Amino acid sequence: MEKSSKGPEVASTVYLYSADMADVISSLASATRLEILAKLLTGRAEFQALVETSGLSKAALAKHLRILQKAGLVRKVERGLYEITEDGEQLLHGISSIYRDSVKRQQQDLAKRARLYSRTDIRESEAMSKFVLDNQALYQPAWISYLSMATGILKSLGLEVDTVDVGGYTGYAFHLNTARSSTCPSAPTVADFPRFAEGLESFGWRVEQEWDGFDYGFPMNERGKARARAHLGLLKHTLIESNRPIGIWGPHIPEFAIMNGYDGDSYLISSFRRLEQLDDVPVKYSDFMAPGGLFKLVFKEKTKARSKREIDRSALERGLRIARGFGESEAETHKGYASGLEMFDVLADILEKGIVPESESSISSGAAVEGPLLIYHGNSYTAACNQETLALAGEFLERLAKAYKKEPFYKELHKAGEEYEKAAAIMQDFTKLFPFSTQKDYDPSEFPEDKKVKGAELLRSAKPHVLAALEGIEQALRKW
Repeated sequence: MEKSSKGPEVASTVYLYSADMADVISSLASATRLEILAKLLTGRAEFQALVETSGLSKAALAKHLRILQKAGLVRKVERGLYEITEDGEQLLHGISSIYRDSVKRQQQDLAKRARLYSRTDIRESEAMSKFVLDNQALYQPAWISYLSMATGILKSLGLEVDTVDVGGYTGYAFHLNTARSSTCPSAPTVADFPRFAEGLESFGWRVEQEWDGFDYGFPMNERGKARARAHLGLLKHTLIESNRPIGIWGPHIPEFAIMNGYDGDSYLISSFRRLEQLDDVPVKYSDFMAPGGLFKLVFKEKTKARSKREIDRSALERGLRIARGFGESEAETHKGYASGLEMFDVLADILEKGIVPESESSISSGAAVEGPLLIYHGNSYTAACNQETLALAGEFLERLAKAYKKEPFYKELHKAGEEYEKAAAIMQDFTKLFPFSTQKDYDPSEFPEDKKVKGAELLRSAKPHVLAALEGIEQALRKW
């Protein structure tokens, strides 16, 4: 790409006004605020109309409008009436144009890569038609498939770790989540994955973790198949170059698995099937179920050693951030979910007020319903995953406490671990009320009133223990 003749002029402007420019850019780092600007682009709007179209509370809308006004993108014409400024209009047009051009370039790049791998020389294709790692990784037992995958790969690299270690250092052990409008099974895998990848580097490896950024339908259309085939081509080369297993997403079901090789157009994997004493059969690239896009997790090379004390403190800080729930930017992206302590109250409310849909078609039809949806599979799976994370957090904190028994923050860590274990025990009772099953959806008899009331009580009784645990972690960090 040729450099612009205006490059030095632009660079100089950025250096001089970087702080002001960052404020303006920050004001746009919200899907909600972009939607408000888009609404005002069609004409002036009254405050109440913006409340109704945005679905925000009055307080939340007022906060977003203040941010946009401060950035000079929106102005108040008169009491309760707002319009977009010329700067706001130009900026929105510019962003829209840049985004369209960026998507077009990405699509062209994906098509180019697809053509590249479809035109591979026949002899090279024959030579690369099958490859299997000598040092294969095995998917480890856990409800949280990211931990099953990452732990399996780390063990194949010679590390003596288990899901407690990986859950604790990545922060996944502190992740609690549920959908807001139903007991959807997607909740446990709606998470802050970049932060988990950051935590994986605690084990002494540089990690490369990427989503390709596009959703893949079930089944894939032709465009999706071309992209998925190109993705497999890239992973083939990565597998051979690194000679290490790769973390992937979407074979069999929307869960994580491990790529140990390939055979033609199929992945050779280790997945949850081995936990059910089933053979892991090859999975063709076009048979993936990958909402959110295809994924790769690669352990690139070993990194410079850090002190255990530094790594452990970072793990506690990371865990605390995750346990508090999604931050503002994540909350915008995942506004259909309730994370952290809020999970307990939201899920309890869904249990008490929810209704059981008649069938899958009644959900997909978009027909109006009188309350949140109770889907047995999602409720039992989310419960099992949340119970597991609570138990992992408790065990991880106990291990840290044992390692720092002579330190002034030992008692706080030990107490935090005990509180998480108490919450895990309560959630274990919840999973006994609703044992995992994929065969009980659309059956109202699985949600009798007494079980719903009991389940809500258990959820609300677990929350104070997690709150106490987080207070203990905060105190331990202050003493660290």
